[in-house]
Amino acid sequence: MSLPTLSLPHAIGVGDLAASPIDKTKTLLGDRWLCRGGAVVMVGSTGVGKSSASMQQDILWALGREAFGIKPNGALNILTIQAENDTGDLAVMSRGVMDGLELTQDERDLANEKAKYVQAMGSTGEDLLDLVAKYLEEYRPDILRLDPLQAFLGGDINSAEVAAKFLRSGLNPLLAQYDCGLILVHHTPKPSRSSDKNRPDDFSHIGMGSSDITNWARAGLYIESSHERGVYRFRATKRGGAIGWRDELGEKEYDRWYKHGENNWVWEATTPSIRKPGQKDYSAESVMLIVPEKTSEGIYRSTLIAKANRSAGIPIAKVKAFIEQLLDEGQLKAKEAEVGKKGGRKATVYHRARGVATWYRDKNGRPQMKAADQIRPPTIEEEEEFNDGIRRITWDWESKMRQKIYRETDLEKKAALQVQLDQGTDNQELALRLSEWVDNNK
Repeated sequence: MSLPTLSLPHAIGVGDLAASPIDKTKTLLGDRWLCRGGAVVMVGSTGVGKSSASMQQDILWALGREAFGIKPNGALNILTIQAENDTGDLAVMSRGVMDGLELTQDERDLANEKAKYVQAMGSTGEDLLDLVAKYLEEYRPDILRLDPLQAFLGGDINSAEVAAKFLRSGLNPLLAQYDCGLILVHHTPKPSRSSDKNRPDDFSHIGMGSSDITNWARAGLYIESSHERGVYRFRATKRGGAIGWRDELGEKEYDRWYKHGENNWVWEATTPSIRKPGQKDYSAESVMLIVPEKTSEGIYRSTLIAKANRSAGIPIAKVKAFIEQLLDEGQLKAKEAEVGKKGGRKATVYHRARGVATWYRDKNGRPQMKAADQIRPPTIEEEEEFNDGIRRITWDWESKMRQKIYRETDLEKKAALQVQLDQGTDNQELALRLSEWVDNNK
């Protein structure tokens, strides 16, 4: 039996790929965050406002305007096929968003022309794909939105086979045929009893069901609840750097905060005022409280930024701005330190500055400002006590070094220890102990 002749796609060499120009007309959102033929999965738990966020995105992108910091490549035609909201819900939602955005009549007319909604309750699997094909043929949108995935899948959402059949075999050919992008609205699973929290690298797979859903999508956006009612964290997960978010310094951001507006429909950019019950608004003080109180101890720049972001919930761009503020005010001092066993690589280390008003924690853990005039020069008696302390520490260290040299049997190591002893105060251990003594007795 002869096999049928297959029409194979043309193979392209890597050199030709590298020389190929980027077709900017294929970009729909962000910096190639969503392109024609590609898909974004937008994930959030029940009740966070995915539908109202979707409505706001559809209206603004139809007008060619930025929504949630995501810029469209012109005024886009958008078709949403959804199975969660009835006509009344959609009417209230669309009216609330357009009123909240204060659109003119011309803008309302344009949004009405370019953003369309279809209710498809009851269609799943192959039937849904047939329906999608008919609407794509009729409306030819730039972006298709399906809301939500599990209402349309028509099978076990945990099955990679079911997901691949619907997404890869079903939707992909349609996106290619009609040259459009897809935003797939998706739910998180019900809360687990486990107290374990998701690590940052797990947010891409925060949606319920098979991991192939995330693997298939080109990009991801996760809407995360916060401790403050009505305030949510938008995380750009998979390919987050392409979403187009940048801080005031021009560096990429991967999360932003938004809240429901006064009319409860329009989302507004915000800064979380409460990260945990009872916690104050974050500020440069919040960053300073992470820096070790002893001026002899330091903290790596990367560690300070990570702790301020993960523990205090401060956006990375804000942390960096606060660090620059603290450096300008003289509360922080920066120095370069070699890292790694063999050195050769340098990293920035921050220390508290001496003699400058700054923030500390008292014995009860409460933040307190230590004024500059409280950090006074030492008296003559304190200087003498300090010098006595240096002598005591030096004698103690030299005695221990001599014992160490006496016990050492390896001649090379013995010689190295002797050199270390001869160098005296250049020894790192001694220098650290002297610095700690100064901090504890100043």
